[in-house]
Amino acid sequence: MLLLSCFCFFFVLSFQENTSKTPPVFVDAVNYHVLKLSISFSQYLFQIYSLFLFNKCFCSLLLAQRSAGYILEATGNYLTLHGVQKELENLESTCKSCIYDHNVSGGTQFLFLNQSSPEDRVTFKTLKKGDFAVNVANNALLFGLSSGDGLAETKFCSTLSSQLKVFQREHLLYMHGADTLTIKAVFGSIYVENVQFPLPSSVAEVEKTLSENTDPKNQSRQGNRQKKMRHKFIPFSGRAGGWSAAYPRPILQSSKETYTMGIKAGKNHTQTVVYDENLKLCDVEIPPINWVVTDVKAPRAVNAKSRDTDFRITVCSERKLETEAEKEEIMSSGNYERFKSAIRQQANGGAGLELTHELQKKVTFVRHDKTSVYDVSGNNDFFIQVKDVQKYDVRGSRFLNSPKTFTEVQICGAFDGKDEEVAMIVAKEVWAAAKKVRPHITS
Repeated sequence: MLLLSCFCFFFVLSFQENTSKTPPVFVDAVNYHVLKLSISFSQYLFQIYSLFLFNKCFCSLLLAQRSAGYILEATGNYLTLHGVQKELENLESTCKSCIYDHNVSGGTQFLFLNQSSPEDRVTFKTLKKGDFAVNVANNALLFGLSSGDGLAETKFCSTLSSQLKVFQREHLLYMHGADTLTIKAVFGSIYVENVQFPLPSSVAEVEKTLSENTDPKNQSRQGNRQKKMRHKFIPFSGRAGGWSAAYPRPILQSSKETYTMGIKAGKNHTQTVVYDENLKLCDVEIPPINWVVTDVKAPRAVNAKSRDTDFRITVCSERKLETEAEKEEIMSSGNYERFKSAIRQQANGGAGLELTHELQKKVTFVRHDKTSVYDVSGNNDFFIQVKDVQKYDVRGSRFLNSPKTFTEVQICGAFDGKDEEVAMIVAKEVWAAAKKVRPHITS
C-alpha cells in the first residue's frame, strides 16, 4: 500500500492476468497484466493523469466508479506497468502537502486591509441568518485618515514566497497542471460564521484563527465534525461597469462568447463543460490547483448602506486540455459524447435555451458569458477580464428563460512558478490594482 499524503487517499496495487478479449494497446510478446488502483479522486484528475500515463507508459486505462471512490485500471505488460508503478512512487515521494477542495495546505489566508498593528481591535456585528460582519475598529479609519496597508501586503507576499517553494518542490505537470502560475483578484463580500465566545479581539488573533480553520489540513471530514469559526467569501454579482473609473483608458485586447453548463456527476462532484457561441461542445473545465488563497477584508466606509466590497487573491496552476488532440479524445469519450446535444436554442424561436429531457434533472447551472480582456497596465504584468453574465435558473423546467444578469471583474496576471522575483513584481501589481478597482465595485 502506498500512502499518498498530498491527496489524502491511497493506492491499492494488485496484478492479475488480463483475460479480456479486447486487444491490448501495446502489442508485445510478454503477457498483459492489469494494474488496479483504488483511488478516491475526481474524474477530472483521471483525465489528465490517464493522458499522461497513456502517452508515457503505453498502457490502456479504464476508470470505474465504486462507492468508496474510483478504480483506475491500467492494462499493459510488465515493463509498461512497471513504468506506471514507478510514476506512482514518484508521485508519493514528491507530493507531501495536503490538498482539499483543490487548495494546497499552507496557502489559505485571511487578512485585514489597512491594519495598523497586530493589536488593532476587531469588532463583530450580528447579521441575518447567523452570519457576522467583521471589521477593524481603527481610529485612523473612523476619522477618514489613511493608515496604509503595508502589513497586509507583507503578510500576503510572505505566504506567496513560502508557497512558491512548495510549488517548486512538489509540482508535477500531469498532477498539478501548468508550471506557469496564474494570479487572480476577484471581488465579493466576506462574512464569518460559527462564531464562538469569547470572541478573539485583535487582528492577530482573528487572522490566525480564520486562516488556520480554512487550511486543508483542518477541512477533512473529521475536522468538520466540530463546527469551527470560519469565514466565507461570497462573490460579487451585480453591475460592476464602474471599474473603468480606475483605468479610464483601457485597451480592448480580445473578446469571446461561451456557454457553460454544470452536470451533477455524484455526491459533491460536478462536471463542467463549455460550448462556443454556436452551442458546440468545445472544452472541459478542470478545477485549478490553488497554491495561495488570500481573502482580504477591506474597511467598511463610513455611513455605508450596501454590502462591503472585499477581494480574494488566488495563485493557481491551471489544468487545461491544451491541444486539439486532447480535447477531441475527451469530447469523443463516453462521458462527454452525450453532452454534445444537451443544450440548444429553443426550437420555437424563443430567445431562451432548451435542455434535453435526459439531462434536465442533472444540470446544476447554465450561464452565458461574454468575456472581454483589457490591457490597463501597459507592461503586460496584468490585465482586467470583464464577464457580462446571463445565468439561468435550471429548476423546474428544461426551457430556460429570463436569466439573471450581472458583471464579473477579475484582475489577472501570470508568472513562471520558478521565478520568485518576477512573481513578487506581478503579485504586487495585482494587489495594487485590486485596491484601486475595489472602491468602484458596488452591489
